[in-house]
Amino acid sequence: MKKTFLFVLAVATVVAAAPLAASAAPLKGYDIAFDGYCDGLHIEFPSLGFGTKQTADGYQTGCVTGPIFGQANSSGTMAMLTVPGFSTFTTVSKDHTWVHYGFNGNLIFVLNSGTWSYGTPIARGGVASNTRHGVTAALGGRGVTDLDLMFDGYCDGMHLVNPSAGLGTPTSVDGYRTGCSSESLIGATATVNNQAGTYVVTFNVGFWVNTAIFPNHYWIHYSNNGNNIYVLNFGTWSNAIAGGPGRNSVSR
Repeated sequence: MKKTFLFVLAVATVVAAAPLAASAAPLKGYDIAFDGYCDGLHIEFPSLGFGTKQTADGYQTGCVTGPIFGQANSSGTMAMLTVPGFSTFTTVSKDHTWVHYGFNGNLIFVLNSGTWSYGTPIARGGVASNTRHGVTAALGGRGVTDLDLMFDGYCDGMHLVNPSAGLGTPTSVDGYRTGCSSESLIGATATVNNQAGTYVVTFNVGFWVNTAIFPNHYWIHYSNNGNNIYVLNFGTWSNAIAGGPGRNSVSR
């Protein structure tokens, strides 16, 4: 009964957001190409798998294939996607820019970045967008916030660093899972469900997970079934270091 209530509450907090695409683009099923590369994305926004304007899913196009899934900020100006085929946390913004973020141990780094255009990429030639390494200078002079949390009722939690230790840019996040888990995670802070300061992170536990950590002490794990996003688990979190026996929050 408690689980059902939490799920209803989590769904009820999903607030309608403006579309990621410009007004001339459809709300669902549009294609973008990474300029200068042979690949792109087919993005369903709102997602086909969950149907809320917080979520997005779809697949890679052009010279690469594979699913994508993730979330969008409340203004609809940016999608924050897990791309399993690239092992990246990828942002796609309404200003026609994109960034692939990768893992360097527990540190986030910029794998590549560029601009995008509407349309399907030409897959016959060129290189994929994950084949070149970009460089982003760290931004100093801003205090780092370390957040340790535990997922209530579970044996795991997270250590989150913002600005990230890897980049130092204001919205970047890195860190690792804690308690009965230790996987590295990367992501960003954004306004999701109209909650500023939401952490959106991704990590791999044998399958990929995209997680929202809301400042109102709720969390949602998303994963994918093929090209569709779905809710893996959800609940509440507390300011504490995870540990002790129990079930892992990402257990299927």
